[in-house]
Amino acid sequence: MLIWLLACGDEPESAAADDGFAKATDVRLVQPEAGAVVAPTFTVVYEAGADLRRVHLELDGTALTDPVEATELGRLDVTAPSGRHTLSLIGSDRTGTELSRDEREIRVISDEESEWVAITTPSDGAHPVNPVTFVVDGSAGVVEVELFADDWSLGTTTSGSPLSYTFSGVGFSREIEAIGRDSAGEDVALDAITITVEAGTDGGPADFNEVVLDLVDSYPQDGSFEYYWPQSGSWSGGTRDVWYQDELVGSGGGYSACYCSGITWEVYLRAWQEWAAQNGEDADDLNGVSADDIWDMRRDWYVRDLYGPGPSVAMENYGVGTEVTSFDDWEPGDFVQFWRTSGSGHTAVFMGWVTDDDGNRLGMDYVSCQGSTDGYSINDEYFGSHSGALDPANMYAGRGWLPELWY
Repeated sequence: MLIWLLACGDEPESAAADDGFAKATDVRLVQPEAGAVVAPTFTVVYEAGADLRRVHLELDGTALTDPVEATELGRLDVTAPSGRHTLSLIGSDRTGTELSRDEREIRVISDEESEWVAITTPSDGAHPVNPVTFVVDGSAGVVEVELFADDWSLGTTTSGSPLSYTFSGVGFSREIEAIGRDSAGEDVALDAITITVEAGTDGGPADFNEVVLDLVDSYPQDGSFEYYWPQSGSWSGGTRDVWYQDELVGSGGGYSACYCSGITWEVYLRAWQEWAAQNGEDADDLNGVSADDIWDMRRDWYVRDLYGPGPSVAMENYGVGTEVTSFDDWEPGDFVQFWRTSGSGHTAVFMGWVTDDDGNRLGMDYVSCQGSTDGYSINDEYFGSHSGALDPANMYAGRGWLPELWY
């Protein structure tokens, strides 16, 4: 079973273990979210697959709780020392053998810290790709935060407002400091992480994107295709039947509805088939992909694992496209899989960035199928320190290519 409920759609209240995971042995941290700032005593909310028997928590690799019986949706009250930590949720069988884990970085603020600031993204030790998106959070008395890289100012920001910076040097470790200042301009709080910035890849020509965008525009955005998420069955989430080599690889299912993985998979295949028909190519020859291979490609597209890349790896595995790692190089018509700080995700067609007057990326526009827009439509989501914000560490774009670039 694919991780539909996690990889597609709006923020779920919870993911049912029997249909929300790639495997029934998977676990997921629900709260605290990635980069969250918490008090020394806090509650962990988790989800566990149906085949798990025990769960426990670790903090920086050391047991934080004893193993307890796994439940579909569980809560654990814990206490941790102040500082930046890696919180791990581990699922195991009855013998204690680890079967899965989910990890995220959190910042614990002690009761003695009257004012504080925290870099919520990227995480400590991360390898982000240029340009880097920074997000900070701070206490009520922190009105401005200045970011430094090896004592060089990157600029100022406020809690929840992203700041983008392109580093001229890549491939080596940098110390990032966040200095929080009060209304009088006095330094009142400090946080620091270490990151290694990597160069991005541009993805090559975006000619195929024009075909994708023309097709995207041909779908009605008036609620004709509602958002529907079945709890069971084999419907693939598309609006119509799509065939490849006599295989029904995308199904309308008899619904006037869609969900995110299904509609983007349908758009990709239809875009290729329409281009092939217009240019004298065989629509049943997608770079030699066989009738058996197309099912594996679809599994890749629908996301095999929590925080997986989806469409980009599907296209790379069959030589028909590539991942575009740098936000600077994302183009309208790229297929994106993005994850939120809550751990939920969505598959969509990228339409553009939402930016402020200084060019900082605040969020993005995309087209997909989601409940918040009553089905297929354009939508937007944002970076920040709010619950369910876009997580820049887990956002992937894939660009489809025309045949001359296939490999």
